[in-house]
Amino acid sequence: MLQPEDDQRPDWHRAFEKIGPDSVRLRLETRRNEMPPAYAKEAEHWLNEQDADAEDRYDRRYKMMRLWTIIAAVSGIIGAVTGIIALFR
Repeated sequence: MLQPEDDQRPDWHRAFEKIGPDSVRLRLETRRNEMPPAYAKEAEHWLNEQDADAEDRYDRRYKMMRLWTIIAAVSGIIGAVTGIIALFR
């Protein structure tokens, strides 16, 4: 059975997206007692999703930077070894 809040959740998510995570956090901290419990719970859930997405993006970026750093280091070593070999021929 649908609760009255179930059909409002997409609207809430659009509102959260529009105002951004910082504003949602601020509203939860300062005006929680003015919000319906379902709205506050959904806002917390949405914020947790946003935080998890941001952490995933950060992890992927870090792994990509580490990969390119390793590739650059290996290329530098190959170039240095090639230069030393060419020097002694």
